[in-house]
Amino acid sequence: MPVKISLAAPFQRFTGGKETVFYRAGALSEIISGLDKSYRGLKGAIMDKDGLKGHIVVLVNDRDVGLLQGLDTLINDGDEVIILPVVAGG
Repeated sequence: MPVKISLAAPFQRFTGGKETVFYRAGALSEIISGLDKSYRGLKGAIMDKDGLKGHIVVLVNDRDVGLLQGLDTLINDGDEVIILPVVAGG
């Protein structure tokens, strides 16, 4: 079973409106790079030269990758990745 990747609305413009895409297991950085081959611009919306952009949250099975191994977090078959922008306001 592949990895399920759920994308918040701001990222769906790169996937032709798809909220959910699938990819093979691997490190989070490999998955993002692989997805960018099919969905050009997605990686640039999520990452910069230093890693994940500061306004991006990535969850793996509801756990923030910032509390795991960041972009080196190993994603297994059947896992779910959720990519969200941070929402702030006041």
